[in-house]
Amino acid sequence: MWVMDRGFDSILIFSFFCAFKLHFLVRIYKDRSISGGKGLIKIGESMSLPYSREIVVKRWNGRRRKKENVLVSFGFREIQLEERWNPYTRRREALELTLLVFEGVYKQGERSYFITSERIENPEP
Repeated sequence: MWVMDRGFDSILIFSFFCAFKLHFLVRIYKDRSISGGKGLIKIGESMSLPYSREIVVKRWNGRRRKKENVLVSFGFREIQLEERWNPYTRRREALELTLLVFEGVYKQGERSYFITSERIENPEP
C-alpha cells in the first residue's frame, strides 16, 4: 500500500493509482467536489464518527518527545469523485474511493481527512 501525505492530494495521482489497480492512502486537504456536488471536507465535517480506539502518540514536549495515550474517533464513507478524463486509462471515469475521517490525533476537535482505494467493511479488529 502506498501511503502519502497531503502533497499528493491530486486527482492525477488518484487516477494513476486506480488505473494500475494500486492500493493507496492519501491525507487530503483540498475540498474537492464529489458526485452530487458536495465537497469532501464539508461531508467529513458532518460525518458521525462511530468508532474509537485508544492509541499511543508521540508529541513534542519542549525539546523531547513524550508518549501520550489518546482516544481517536473515526468514521468512513464510500465516495465517488466527479467523472473526468483519466489520461492513464484514456477514458472518462468517476473514481470510487473511501473517505476516512479521524478526530483526536491533533488539537481537540480537529479532524483529519484521508482518501483510500480500499473498501472498508468492518473496522472492528
